[in-house]
Amino acid sequence: AQIEIERIEDVRGNKRDYIIERAKKLMMGIEGSTDSRDISNQIKDSTKIAGIKDYGKNNLASGGDLEGNEIIVVEGRADVVNLVRAGINNVIGMNGTKLPDEIKELGKTKEITLYVDGDRGGRLIAQNVCENANVKYIAVAPDGKEVEELTSKEILMNLRKRVPAKEFLSNFFDKKPFYTREEKDESVKEAEIQKIEINDIEKKKLKEISDFLKGTEKASLLGKDLEELRTISARSVSGSLRRTKGVVAIVIDGTATNAIIGSAEESNIQVIVAKNFQTTDTKIKLLSF
Repeated sequence: AQIEIERIEDVRGNKRDYIIERAKKLMMGIEGSTDSRDISNQIKDSTKIAGIKDYGKNNLASGGDLEGNEIIVVEGRADVVNLVRAGINNVIGMNGTKLPDEIKELGKTKEITLYVDGDRGGRLIAQNVCENANVKYIAVAPDGKEVEELTSKEILMNLRKRVPAKEFLSNFFDKKPFYTREEKDESVKEAEIQKIEINDIEKKKLKEISDFLKGTEKASLLGKDLEELRTISARSVSGSLRRTKGVVAIVIDGTATNAIIGSAEESNIQVIVAKNFQTTDTKIKLLSF
């Protein structure tokens, strides 16, 4: 028997061409004002996010590429998702403000860049992580913004502007911030205006709000009459405080972390209601029902 080769064909190329042509027809058949670029971006995002993996015993969200010498550590899963969307895969989240053992171990063999939110809470997290793990660099989101809400351009810009951890901590914690006399007077005046007394009636109202939030993992920012100003995710309290005026009380379905309490002190918050508190070393009135 004799075998002759008449033609060699790249079937992979044919399949690719078929998929492209089919995609074109589908896009042409879509009705409405949806931009094809938006759909394309959504598909790309979905593909990238599908690559997010759990790491270690605490199932920390990661971009899946932790084999190199450099890794980026962020606060939570939403931050990891946003960095992966920006094309950064050597990222891992802490699943909150408490430093997991996995991050400590990674710091022994890898160069860690810690990427935190642009508020006091982020700085407190940076201080805590640097005290307990080997961190080489720190990158910070723009003032008042959270890592999870940044654009890809902002993320890359922040990472390029990262600074050595020692320099960052020296700038933010070794020196007390300077205030003019006028700023101090304004701060005191604002605190006096917002000051509230918590009696049994107010406690009852706070308990009702706490019960209403139970199981939602959300938080309510309240005004001086305990009226609801905003309801937000419990993990975004620190950043939201900077962007919301007139807040005097916070009710959280979850734990009031050191970062939240630090941001609350900075914002002259009078009362925090939560399930648990990472610290009670504060002048803020802490309640748990």
